Amino acid sequence: DRSRRLSVSGVREQQTTRKSAFASISSSPSGPSNRSTPGGRARAVLVCPVNREHLWNPHESVSPVPEAIANWLHSLPKPVGILCPELGGGGYLIRCCQALGMRVPEDIAVVGCDESDLSLTGEPTLTTVVPAVEAIGIEAMRLLVERIKGAPPHPSLIRLRYMDLQVRESTG
Repeated sequence: DRSRRLSVSGVREQQTTRKSAFASISSSPSGPSNRSTPGGRARAVLVCPVNREHLWNPHESVSPVPEAIANWLHSLPKPVGILCPELGGGGYLIRCCQALGMRVPEDIAVVGCDESDLSLTGEPTLTTVVPAVEAIGIEAMRLLVERIKGAPPHPSLIRLRYMDLQVRESTG
């Protein structure tokens, strides 16, 4: 539909003016790290563990914002777009930005990868990358049938172009 095409077009236009970053905010036990990725699309990467309750409860306070996250967000050039691939990470990052007085999406646009009710519970609502699970399943079955017929295994990385972007308020 026309409004969705305009929204996606707006996100694409922002890509030329916004810097980009990647935040893995999860309940995994590894400690925080912050690094630049030479030659990659992401200008900065943050990996930071957070209590699962903070990620999955959209009403849970983020105050005080963890120091690693606060320092990283302040260090990023604005405007910036951040991809959060962890369940609940995008909503948590939005709440952290708001607690630090940063505007979403004007200063920081946030995209999550968890097309769940969590993407709709916060304010602003979270733009999400949605994998086309049916197409992924079909490709998995095709590869399995090939293996059963004796074909050699494919490389461990298989790229599929079956994604959709559910544009919401967190990207403007």
